[in-house]
Amino acid sequence: MAREIAEDALYLLLGFASAYIFYYFILSSLLHTPIPVVSIMTGSMIPTLYPGDAVVVYGGTSDIKIGDIIVFDALAQGCAESGNPVTYPIIHRVVKIHKDGTLETMGDNNAPLQLACERNIKRENIPMERE
Repeated sequence: MAREIAEDALYLLLGFASAYIFYYFILSSLLHTPIPVVSIMTGSMIPTLYPGDAVVVYGGTSDIKIGDIIVFDALAQGCAESGNPVTYPIIHRVVKIHKDGTLETMGDNNAPLQLACERNIKRENIPMERE
C-alpha cells in the first residue's frame, strides 16, 4: 500500500515536472513568447473570444497591424480596474498605431469604453521573443 502511494506520488511529480518543462521551455521556445497560452478572463472580446477560451500565442513577429489581436502585460502597462491593478495579460484588438510606435487597443465588446492604459501600449509590454 505504501509503495503504491509512493509510486503514484512519483508519477504525479514527474507529470507536473514534464508539463512545466513543456510549457515554459519547449512551447514558449517554439512560439517565441514567454506566455504561449492565455486564458480569456472577461467578455471584452465577445463574439471573437469568450471567457474560458484558451488562446495559443505566437510572439515571433513585431509586424503588428491595425486589426491584429495582441496580448500585453497589463501590470507592466499600469492597467487598473476599480482602483485595483490588473495582474493578468490582456488580449485585445489593435485599433490605432501612434507615430511614436505605441499601440492603442480595445476589446471587440468594449466599444466605446476603453481602459486608460490601452491608449499608449508600449512595445516592450507585448511579450515577444525571450531575451
